Amino acid sequence: MRLNCVGHCDIQGAGSAAEFLLQRLLDAGLGGVGNLSGAFAAVIEFPEGLVAVCDRAGNRPLYRHRAGRSVVIGTCLAAVAREAGTNALDRRWEDFLLSYEFIPGQDTVYQGVSSLMPGVPLVEGAMPCSFGDSGVADSGDDAGDVFSGSLEVDTALEQAFESTFKGLPERVAVLMGGFDSALLASLLVRRGHDVSTYTFRYQEPGFTQPLAAEVADQLGIAHHWVDLTPDVLLRGLTDYARHFGQPAGQAHYLVFTAHACQQVAADGITHCLTGDGCDGLFLGYPTVARRVHLLQLLARLPSVLRRTVYAACANSRAERMLGHPVRVLRNIMSLLERDEIVRGYLAARTFDPVSLRNLRRHAPADVMDVESVLAQLAEHTRSMTPLKRAYSAKSSVGLNRSKLAGAAAASGLSIRAPFMHEAMASVAAKVPEHLMRDQSSLRLGLGKAVLLDFCNRRGLLQPDVIYQEKRSPVHAPVDLWYRRELRSSVQELFLDLPFECKPGAGAALFGFPLAHRLYRRYATIDKFTSQQLGLLASYARFGRGLD
Repeated sequence: MRLNCVGHCDIQGAGSAAEFLLQRLLDAGLGGVGNLSGAFAAVIEFPEGLVAVCDRAGNRPLYRHRAGRSVVIGTCLAAVAREAGTNALDRRWEDFLLSYEFIPGQDTVYQGVSSLMPGVPLVEGAMPCSFGDSGVADSGDDAGDVFSGSLEVDTALEQAFESTFKGLPERVAVLMGGFDSALLASLLVRRGHDVSTYTFRYQEPGFTQPLAAEVADQLGIAHHWVDLTPDVLLRGLTDYARHFGQPAGQAHYLVFTAHACQQVAADGITHCLTGDGCDGLFLGYPTVARRVHLLQLLARLPSVLRRTVYAACANSRAERMLGHPVRVLRNIMSLLERDEIVRGYLAARTFDPVSLRNLRRHAPADVMDVESVLAQLAEHTRSMTPLKRAYSAKSSVGLNRSKLAGAAAASGLSIRAPFMHEAMASVAAKVPEHLMRDQSSLRLGLGKAVLLDFCNRRGLLQPDVIYQEKRSPVHAPVDLWYRRELRSSVQELFLDLPFECKPGAGAALFGFPLAHRLYRRYATIDKFTSQQLGLLASYARFGRGLD
């Protein structure tokens, strides 16, 4: 047998990751490998076939193409497509992808290339011997009894964090942004680690996280700024398909994270932690909560009024004059016509049918029906509260996993996101919703309240850090970069899209009318409203493939 560990393996309790995986396979069978906690991707080869498996959290994805008796498996989606000789994009999913920025299930942007299901081993060919049950055991997601007191919550959180930190070396880095990563840095310092923090820094100071250096100073650790410029973004967009497996409207956020991780690796650090997943798990995104509240209020509007507003917003002239706010209002009006469950699932939409008609000269001939797919995806949330449903939908997009996998591929780092660990999910499942986010006030309370209280009771951070105003990690001056320094370069990237844009359609996306600027300044938390440009630029790179 020969075992190939693809990239960096970070398996808790492992000495040599390859030896550990192989022994686990021999001792516990395929199900035992699939049930491992950690981040890894591995291919075990035999003369007669192979077994491929990635971790059940999906942090190290594997992609596969099979044609006859030939199979190609790898961690880089575009590389698998190139080696398989199938660089054609699977445009059946294009409408859904350009609407919601992901492809459901195991399909990918390439024809015939699928992603492996996390934690489920794939067997190709004949097996020379039996490895026992190939099933994956229950991960124990049942919440059971909810917590009844703060002491119980604190104990459970401490145990969960300790579980996620196992196997870390003494020297580690933390990508520092807001509260989530600051909490991790404090816990690691108390655990005795040599911690260095890294934070995005822009030429425009208003976009840089204000308390990152202050937190590092309070903890007595080294802080490093990662300078971000239009050139960094352009290089990242050009190489996007080399590292990432999913187009994204917020492609700049993925690119900047990979760039920061490359700086961490250049400083000689091998392990990096991020606060990703905390907002989704502990109901921290303020925009999600506000959107749920807003939709519940707007659902009371008469249907005739909603349709009248939608018709006015569907006018292409109105969109050219007003820009992004018209697209947002049109999307909200169309949402209100859906079934309540579907309406509350994926509310944010990058392109809708009107904007797609305005963009493409010719639509794909065989395309998945967006509304039908959306209804199927939302069905499993029927028993959830509206707030939990919205957060569940946001996590289904998989942007965090795509970002971390791409950053690991670009840097060679072992990257951990403790809040995406199953131990943390088990704790969050037992916390009542009202302890995470109080919806009694207009501001809808502070998200992650249970974590904020835990941090305050334990004295892990100063109050100004714990209760700082939430700032989106995609907060960046990229809107202006796209329209100034990067405009001609991004327009050139659009030439690799799998469709021809209508005359003037591509240029219209770069428009920045007054209403758009006012919306960006006063009505949205992340100050980034160019998702359409980022999504098209990153999608085009998959059409280009690997040069």
